[in-house]
Amino acid sequence: MSLRMIEIIAALIAGAAALLVLKMIGLVIKFAFVIALLITLGAFFAARAISAKFKSRNS
Repeated sequence: MSLRMIEIIAALIAGAAALLVLKMIGLVIKFAFVIALLITLGAFFAARAISAKFKSRNS
């Protein structure tokens, strides 16, 4: 499995967890989706930055 696929899976898991938590606290659906999308994007970029550090360290 490539690092890119792991980054995408980690971001999707973070987004799903964020959506679940936001629905549990009762946020309006539209706002919950927007916030979960932002968290998903943030997690994707964070995972990408972390994997880039590992790539540069191992090379």
